[in-house]
Amino acid sequence: MELVISNAIDFLGEHKDYLLKRESVSQLILFNAMAKAKEENQDSYLFGKIVNGDDALIVFCNILPYKLLIYSEEKEVKEDAMELLARYILEHNIEINGVNSNSIYTTAFIEQYRKLTNVEFKQILAMDIMELRELSSVDLTKGHSRLANAKDRDLMAQWESEFAFEALGEVIDPNRILEKVERQIEHQVFYLFENEENEIVSMAAPARKLIHGTCINYVYTPKKYRGRNYAMTNMYHLCNQLLKDGNQFVTLFVDKTNPISNRVYKKIGFQIIEDCYDYSIIK
Repeated sequence: MELVISNAIDFLGEHKDYLLKRESVSQLILFNAMAKAKEENQDSYLFGKIVNGDDALIVFCNILPYKLLIYSEEKEVKEDAMELLARYILEHNIEINGVNSNSIYTTAFIEQYRKLTNVEFKQILAMDIMELRELSSVDLTKGHSRLANAKDRDLMAQWESEFAFEALGEVIDPNRILEKVERQIEHQVFYLFENEENEIVSMAAPARKLIHGTCINYVYTPKKYRGRNYAMTNMYHLCNQLLKDGNQFVTLFVDKTNPISNRVYKKIGFQIIEDCYDYSIIK
């Protein structure tokens, strides 16, 4: 068993086809590799694999301030592979802020890392990765979806702040992200739903373009508008447009603690294909 380190360019060249087999599941590593392969400085990121002979057991990347990402097609964890990864990180004084992978790999890595250090981890997110390749027939709420424009800036900043607090527990001042929101609107990120009274009642955003699909984020409806199928209808229209645009699939990460929303996604055709857990190191 061997741990092999490479830069983003070589990593992508060697593992792209492997990652594309389950693109929705491997998307975070794949997206990061594609982004960093375009940069001149390849020294500040960690990409690598653990192999047994010619077979890759796991691939991983660490890009601060984000978490260590681990991906594998193997359903059974090789504990010695996780120990090898943990030892390499510690022996080379590589800073990590946590780990992100499915339940079995996050658990296995944390167990091995704890054996070698006194570090403790805290679960931040427990998610499911969902994927849609074909829309189901559903009854939609009356109204229409549209792209956000400059007039929507302040509202989008407020909603993005509320979404961050509800989904991630992050406190963000809407006034501090106005420039970011302006850029997002310019890049046609926000997809809004207006009800029959022409009120803006729900938003979603195609936030990550993948090779064969798109990942949706910022799915948010203010509390006073919930329970009226606004989010489902907006998501239906957005997914329909993305599929028409040539995407083979649409994917999103959903909170395991929000089964009501997850059932809504299933109604329009999303299926759970993998779980995903995010842990932070307690410092």
